[in-house]
Order: sequence, then C-alpha cells, then structure tokens
Amino acid sequence: MSGVNGIVEMIERKTSEKVEEIIKKAEDYKAKRIAKAEEEAERRKQSIIDEARREAQALLKRYEASAKLRAKHRVLELKSKIMTEVLDEAVEKAKQVRTQPDYKVFLTRMVVEGADALEAPEMELAFPAGQEKVVSISELTKAVKKSTGRDVKLTLSKEPVNASAGVVVRTPDNRRWVDNTVEARVQRLENQLRDAVSRILFRQK
Repeated sequence: MSGVNGIVEMIERKTSEKVEEIIKKAEDYKAKRIAKAEEEAERRKQSIIDEARREAQALLKRYEASAKLRAKHRVLELKSKIMTEVLDEAVEKAKQVRTQPDYKVFLTRMVVEGADALEAPEMELAFPAGQEKVVSISELTKAVKKSTGRDVKLTLSKEPVNASAGVVVRTPDNRRWVDNTVEARVQRLENQLRDAVSRILFRQK
C-alpha cells in the first residue's frame, strides 16, 4: 500500500504544482492584460485630451480671427462714416463760396481756367441761375486775354447750369466743355480729398 500511497501523493503533488502553475500563469496573464488595458485606456484618454485641446485651440483661433475681422470691418465702417461726414462738410463749405465777398474773383478764375483748357476762339458760359450777374462778359473777356494772350469771344448761355456755384465753359456746338462748377470740381478731387482726410484722421501715432 505504501507504494500506492506514494504514487497517489506524487500525483497529487504534481497536480497541485500544475494547478498552481496554471493559476500563476493565469494571474500573470490577467495582470498583463489589466496593465495593457490600463495603458491603452491612458493612451486613449490622453489622445482624447489632446484632441479636445486641439479642437479648443482651433475654435479659439477661429473666434479670434472672426473677432479681428469684425473689429476691422467696424473700424472701416467708422472710418468711412467719418470721412463721408468730413467730405460732406467740405462740400457744403465749398457751396457757400457764392456767399463770400470774393466770389467774383472765384468765378473769374473758373472761367479763365476753363477757357485756357479749351483753347477755343469762341466759348459759351453757363452759370447757376442768377449768378451771371456777379460778373460781366467784358471783364471776363479781358481776364481770359490777359491770362492766355488770346482774343476770345465769350457769350452767356441762355440756359443756367444746375449747380450751387461755379461755371461751365463750353464751345458753342456743345461738343467740348469744362465743368468748373463746385460740385464737379469736388467730384474730380474726391479721391485726393479722401486720401488727405484719411492721412489726417488716421495717421499712425
């Protein structure tokens, strides 16, 4: 019986050792799987955090860009509004030239400039209604000759020009003309005026 018992004990011992080995391997495998799962979870967590951070940064950049664009548009709107107000005020002041004591001098200069540009022997002058009385044709003729050295014939148009002040100098056939009304001169100078106003109002500090 002792031989049989010895065999049984040996089998039980080996079986126990095998079971322990299997359990140990299972526990090791379990621990490795848990560690790997934890690493994967940590990696995925960090990936999610990084992705969220990137999205937040991208969103912030888009917001900042949008805010800067809105601010730029607002500045441009204010700039345009101020420039328009300044130009409108300049135009109104220019229109008031007809009420100034030296308006006759202004009209004479406008006629001379127009006549000099046209270089025609005969020209017609169109003034705003009632303003043809400010100057005389004879005085204007003398002023043109003095400035250009040419003899010219000036006549008064029967139709007034639709303007606040100034004059339109044109050939009798109305094929060539120089519009020296206040409105036309302001329009021609508008870009220069805008540049000048912009430099004054928005110069770099």
